[in-house]
Amino acid sequence: MTAVMASHTTPGPRGTVLFDIVSGTDCKGIALDLWYSNRHIPALQRGHRKGALRRYAAPARSSYLCVVELDTEPATFPAARGHDAPPAALAEHLRFIGRALGSQQRMDHDERSVDAPIVYPVFFRVPAAEVAEFNRWYDTEHVPMLLANRHWVMCRRFALEAAQPPPWTHVALHYLTDLMALQSAERDAARSTPWRQKLEAGGWFVPENRIYYRTHAFAEHTPAKSLANGVPIHDLVNAPKQCPI
Repeated sequence: MTAVMASHTTPGPRGTVLFDIVSGTDCKGIALDLWYSNRHIPALQRGHRKGALRRYAAPARSSYLCVVELDTEPATFPAARGHDAPPAALAEHLRFIGRALGSQQRMDHDERSVDAPIVYPVFFRVPAAEVAEFNRWYDTEHVPMLLANRHWVMCRRFALEAAQPPPWTHVALHYLTDLMALQSAERDAARSTPWRQKLEAGGWFVPENRIYYRTHAFAEHTPAKSLANGVPIHDLVNAPKQCPI
C-alpha cells in the first residue's frame, strides 16, 4: 500500500515559531489557570497578529503550550518575564525559538492540519556530530512511517534556540486527530527499526514527549461535566484540573 503523505518545507511566516511552555507545581487549584489566561496570554499576544497563537493544555500535567507563528525574525530574543508576577504554583516556564527544518503531512489533509485537536511534541538533545544522521532518519524513515496512520496527519520539525541554553536542541511537533495514533501498529513499527536502534545505542537518544490538547477543541468535544467535578467547562484553561491517574 502506498503511504498517504506528502512532504514539503515551510518557508515564509511559518518558518519560525515561538514556543512558550508553562507548567505548574501540581494540579490543584486555579491560581495558575487564572494568571495564565488573564495575564500571561494577553502579554504574549501583544505584538503578534490575530490568529498567530495556538494554545494547548495538558490538564493531567498542569501544563500549557503556546505556539506562536512569527511573521518576521525577532530582533531580540523575547524575554520569558516582563509582565505580572506569576503565582507560586508556577514550576516551569520555558521559552525558545524554533527554526523550521521541514514539514510533512498526509496527502489527504491540507494546511488545516495545523489546527488538529492534539499536538504531540517530542524533544531531543542531539549532539552536533549526530545531527545530520538524526535529521535523515527522522525525515526519510520515521515520519513517513508514522503518517501511514490516518490519525497522524502532520509533523513539523524545528531546531531550537533560546536566550539561555534550552534543555533540548530539536523538537518534532506531531499533529494528531485521535490519541489512538499513539497506540497504533504504525507507531510501533516506526519505533522498532534497525536505524532507530542504531541511534538509541549511542546513549544520547532520550526523547521527551508530551501530549497537549488544543484548548478550544478539547472544550468543544468534551461533555461539560466530565473534567471539572460537575462544573460546566466553557474554556479549558479556566477549569479545575484533574490530577494524573
